[in-house]
Amino acid sequence: MIAGGRLTSQSKDFNEKERMILAWSKHPEPKGTIYFENDLINPQTVTNLFSYCQISAGYINSDGWEFLFNTFGMSALFDLKTTSGWENSVQKESPFSDLVYQSFISGYNPLHHEKGDYDEAIELFLSLDGFKRIIDWSEIEKMDLH
Repeated sequence: MIAGGRLTSQSKDFNEKERMILAWSKHPEPKGTIYFENDLINPQTVTNLFSYCQISAGYINSDGWEFLFNTFGMSALFDLKTTSGWENSVQKESPFSDLVYQSFISGYNPLHHEKGDYDEAIELFLSLDGFKRIIDWSEIEKMDLH
């Protein structure tokens, strides 16, 4: 059973954290694919998912972006994105800006490791804790890339 974006089970042996839905793609149709942590630890799977995302056939939620940044880091994610052919959707100075932007619009701020909502019009990230952060795109250049 799926409830609130997570799989649930009546079994006592079920580990909910390991079964948290992180991403989805519409292929193979008609049901598509749901991605969990054990799927997204594989770089080839991430590359394939990025390929789907670039054509709006895939989605990574805030938990998914958090997992990807924590698992691979900015530099490796950038390499996977480049391999997938996912074109940049924002025109910023840093080549990493698009990864951060995609994460923002999905609800994860990798600059401060927090979840919330991003207001693109005023470049403000409102965290679930109530912190309001004006996004300084120059911060991306300072991120730890490993």
